[in-house]
Amino acid sequence: MRRLTLSRLLTIGLSLAVLAAGALLPTACSRSRQAAWPAALAGGAPIFPDYGGADLVIPVNIAPLNFIVSEARLPQVATVRMEAFAAGRPEESAPDAALTVKLRKKDGWLHCRFPLEAWHHCLQKAAGGHVRLGFYDLQGQAVAERGGMTPDPTDTIRKFLIRWRVATDSIDPYLIYRLSAYDENPCKYLEAEERCLENFDKRLLMDNRRTDGQCFNCHASAQNDAGCMSIHLRGAQGGTLLFTDGGFRKINLQDGFPDLRLAYPAWHPSQRYIAFSSARIQVFPHTNIYKTQDLIADTLGRLLIYDLQRNLLLPAPTDPTAAAAHNARFEVSFPVWAPDGRRIYFCRTEKLRLTDTLSLVENLARFRYHIAAMDFDTASRTFSLPYTVCTDSTGSLSLPAIDPSGRYLVVTKLPMGSFPSQNGGELALIDLNRRDSATGLCALTDIPALSSPDGEKSHQFSSNGRWMVFGSKRLNGSTAAIYISHFDREGRFHAPFVLPQATGDFHTAQLRTFLFPVLNRKAAPFTLDEWAEAARGAAGTIDMRHFAADYTPDGRTAAAGH
Repeated sequence: MRRLTLSRLLTIGLSLAVLAAGALLPTACSRSRQAAWPAALAGGAPIFPDYGGADLVIPVNIAPLNFIVSEARLPQVATVRMEAFAAGRPEESAPDAALTVKLRKKDGWLHCRFPLEAWHHCLQKAAGGHVRLGFYDLQGQAVAERGGMTPDPTDTIRKFLIRWRVATDSIDPYLIYRLSAYDENPCKYLEAEERCLENFDKRLLMDNRRTDGQCFNCHASAQNDAGCMSIHLRGAQGGTLLFTDGGFRKINLQDGFPDLRLAYPAWHPSQRYIAFSSARIQVFPHTNIYKTQDLIADTLGRLLIYDLQRNLLLPAPTDPTAAAAHNARFEVSFPVWAPDGRRIYFCRTEKLRLTDTLSLVENLARFRYHIAAMDFDTASRTFSLPYTVCTDSTGSLSLPAIDPSGRYLVVTKLPMGSFPSQNGGELALIDLNRRDSATGLCALTDIPALSSPDGEKSHQFSSNGRWMVFGSKRLNGSTAAIYISHFDREGRFHAPFVLPQATGDFHTAQLRTFLFPVLNRKAAPFTLDEWAEAARGAAGTIDMRHFAADYTPDGRTAAAGH
């Protein structure tokens, strides 16, 4: 498990300050001198974003991977030529397709923007094969590069080439993500955008300026279907907003259930049920020499199942005695259904009380979650007793995401707790088909191809299981961007690449955080106006007959989930 050291945190803060300061410089000043290369790439690749990885695999339908070029590293470069080679075609042969881009100078950078139609033509020709990029001067001579930023006669000089493998697998064309401000109050300015991954079209789906600053989060779709979505709304007009059957409706728990919440939704493949964990965020302000963010823990954890057809809330496990015993012993969080709908996985940890004999960090470090599951009988709508699936002695397992085959779970491994936004984290893989013969538990393996020092989270598979999107702070250590990784048929992840943008310098001044990326096969069938009207509307209450023992006449139910 990697840990953030003081020097690492200071470096992160300095990098962010440098980028922010650069974004605020007047344009005239920027043009009067050579712009500084982003601090995070000093000594690294001569292009930004760094799309030069040797193991980079891209979808056949992805938008152009536009980038900027360092003049200091490649001072003679003027054009980029992209050549496509079908599977099995040697590079000594003529390419199956090609395009040439003249680089455009702006503020000290050389900008490479691929024409959309020609780009997609090359990728189609290279499906199953690869494309290569060569850098040339105005006379058409290949530009050479050296190993470091500063020319050194001892460096090996070579032609600068980039190769990308083009998978025959496409990625779901639409991506919904939440944008939050880099601010002490991240809920102050929230938007949810939908982006077409085949080009750079995007539209606003949610905006809390339309709902008097109301916080929203945890948007989720049913198995990559944007026609079946849920969004949590906090505050006075709080509740859970559901989009099903072509329209919105809003639900909330009846008053008198202060210990129940509708948090962390997971849609059943039938689209009839939504699993929630009844979690309440506990914030523990924590100050040390490098001023970390607040530490987070979830409490009141238990599983709740909402039946959309009957507007009825169901407990899990089904047996009341077993449910009471489980809820008294464990905290649970982040449910996810198996693709066949016959099992539900979730995070689970023993309930613990804070003690005065330990520091705050030592107390919270005891909250380490493992992965558990329950079987679900779709005919009788009943759950089995919970059982453990995977544990890890070095970390806490959170945010399970399952691939469409039902074989693999990807989790975020945290130092403590189950809330990754503040606690960092790295991705790890569970093969559900491989169990230890002695314990019956599945093993957890790290994913080196996806690792970085700055934390990964909010991951989700594409509908075909060949791609995964996730959030990572690796660009600057402070704000999360969205990355895409290929997951091949042998169960291996390949080097991720940041979500391509219309301009290569997009992330040099971007200080908003991209959260909760959700891939969808089709565009969401609602507009911002429709969402805002539904969000402002009244919430209908849910049938709570199975939770009579939880009713407290003078208790007040929380206005919304997480």
